[in-house]
Formats: sequence, C-alpha cells, structure tokens
Amino acid sequence: MAQFGKDSKKVLYTVSEYLIMAAERTASRSRIPIAVPPWGGSRTNDEQNGYYLKKWSRADGYIKKSKHQIEDLKGKAIALDLCALVKGKYNYNKERLIYINTLMGICFEELKKEGEIPKNVYLHQGMLWNPNDKEKEGMGWDRPHNEIRDYPQTKIYV
Repeated sequence: MAQFGKDSKKVLYTVSEYLIMAAERTASRSRIPIAVPPWGGSRTNDEQNGYYLKKWSRADGYIKKSKHQIEDLKGKAIALDLCALVKGKYNYNKERLIYINTLMGICFEELKKEGEIPKNVYLHQGMLWNPNDKEKEGMGWDRPHNEIRDYPQTKIYV
C-alpha cells in the first residue's frame, strides 16, 4: 500500500478533508508513486502571482483568485494538484497524469457512495477542461488539478 511521503503530506494537509481522503485512497491504489508538489495545495497571494507570472496559472492571485487560495469552512484550500514521482522527481508525463487523476475521480466517487464525502460535494478536474493551443490531443490544459465544488462539473471538453 503506497503512501505519500513527508513533503507531500505537508502540502496535502493544507487542503479540504474530502480531497485528502480521495488522494490518500488514490495513492494506496496507484501502481505508480504519486506526489503532491510544493505548489499543489494552499497558496498565498504572492505564491499564486508567481505561478501566474510563470504562466502556470490563469489566476493572478490578487484580482482573480485560484481555487488553491479559496478556503472551505475549515480554512483549507479547495484545490489539489497531484503528479507522479519518478526517481524522486515530480513528473508531469501526460499518460501518468491521466492515470492518476482518473483514479482520483474513481476514488472520490467511491467515498461519496460510502457516505464519507457528502452527496452535494463534487470533484472538478483540470484534465477535463477546455484544451489550450498546446494540447493537440484535446486533453484539458491542467491535468494535475482537482478541486471541489457544490455543483457537478458540466463543461467537459474531452
């Protein structure tokens, strides 16, 4: 049974308990090691702005907030990024990201069916968003991204 490493756990525990439960189940079932990168959980305004300036995000962190900055009622971020861990390094290979985040969606839905996650909480995934010009195969532009909302994801472009 795989688990997250110490550094991943530190970031993981900055997000919603529902994302934590699904991510932990995902890691335990995954056939490849999974990590939470340092930028994968809660972010400050300045951190988010830095990712915006690097063109890693469409939210500038001040005027437009990222879901990594928006908190639930318990003060935890409502977004989580997951990636593979290959030879001790974060890996964003598209096939690995699709595998990880498909498994995340399955685990999230299982937890809902088991009553661990309320029925009115929904997972939205960046791999299903409208692709950008760089994504010739038509996958969503933010494959590592998962967030919770109070309504189902409807704009699915794949």
